Amino acid sequence: MNINKISKQYKCSLLNENYIQDIINLYKSNTLYFTYCPHIINNEYIISELNDLPIGIKKEDKYYIGFYDENKLIGVMDLIDGYPTKDIIYIGLLMLDINIQGKGIGTMIINDLFDYLKELNYKEVQLGFVKTNPQASSFWKK
Repeated sequence: MNINKISKQYKCSLLNENYIQDIINLYKSNTLYFTYCPHIINNEYIISELNDLPIGIKKEDKYYIGFYDENKLIGVMDLIDGYPTKDIIYIGLLMLDINIQGKGIGTMIINDLFDYLKELNYKEVQLGFVKTNPQASSFWKK
C-alpha cells in the first residue's frame, strides 16, 4: 500500500516513535474521545497504539497514518490491511484535531481512502467505533 495515495488533500506520513509529541498534542485536543475511551495520554500509551496488533497480523500490515496540513498533524488513522480476513481493510481509529471536526474533512479523508482502495480492488472496509459514544451510535442509526 502506498500511503501517499490515501489522501488527495493532505500529506500522509507513516507515524512512528519520532512523532509521539505530535500524536500526544492531537490526542489531547480530542477530549470527547477520551471521555468514552479513558486513557492516560503519554509516551507509553502512544507507543502501544503504534505497535498493538491483532493476533495473526504482521507489523508490516499495520499503518498508523498521520494526515498533515502543511506541518500540522490534523488527523491520525490506524489502518490494518487484511483484518479480520485478507480481503478486508480495518480502520481501528480515525481521529481529527478538534478544531477541524464537523467540517467534512473526515468524510473527505474516508472518501479519498475508499477511492484508493477501489483501485487496489478491495471490496470491504470495516470501521471500529466506541459503542458508548453517542455520536458514533447515532451515526450508525442513520
